[in-house]
Amino acid sequence: MSQTVKLYVMSRTQQCAGRAVWMTAKALNMPLEIVAIDLEKGEQNTPEYKKINPLHTVPTIDDNGFIICESRAIMKYLANKCGDPLYPKDAKKRALVDSRLDFDIGKFWPALKEYAYPQVMHNKPSNPEREKDMKEALDNLELLLSQSKYIAGDQMTIADISIFCNVSFLWMSKYNFANYPKIQAWIDVMKKLPYYKETNQDFNDWIHTKTLIKGQ
Repeated sequence: MSQTVKLYVMSRTQQCAGRAVWMTAKALNMPLEIVAIDLEKGEQNTPEYKKINPLHTVPTIDDNGFIICESRAIMKYLANKCGDPLYPKDAKKRALVDSRLDFDIGKFWPALKEYAYPQVMHNKPSNPEREKDMKEALDNLELLLSQSKYIAGDQMTIADISIFCNVSFLWMSKYNFANYPKIQAWIDVMKKLPYYKETNQDFNDWIHTKTLIKGQ
């Protein structure tokens, strides 16, 4: 790359999507310039930011004038640009990764968000009616991880990074994964990544200032 890619993310890297992009870049040994956008102050709605991303969402990257938003699209782009197996070129392997990313955005993250997000982000009680959906999503993830070491096979891909950052809303809040040994083992593997602390510690520290989710 001719210059460092700029990554616009939510302040304190609270946002799962922003951390997923950051982790992907670290896995690719790609330098990033982190630009914090404070959503609580409405910095995503400033004229300056709307010139960068008219949809005024985060995360967004600026790669020497090429702007792209949406975390999974960014992760695919970065891995494609580097030709990295984080996003395999083989059609069947790539289709498997894509299917896991679709599971993430279509079922897994919405279920976790509806249950955990109110408490973690807004200090409000979790919706007990959403717990069934959340546990079903975890059951599905446990099933996937019973079939291979990682979510889309025996090698880590961007699907692992994306889902790992989403599930962090639960495990960083001390959720009890006793009923999900495969998930817990996978979390332990992901936490050993050399860039884990750099990309997740701020969120980990911040989340423990909030009301914690009680273990189930």
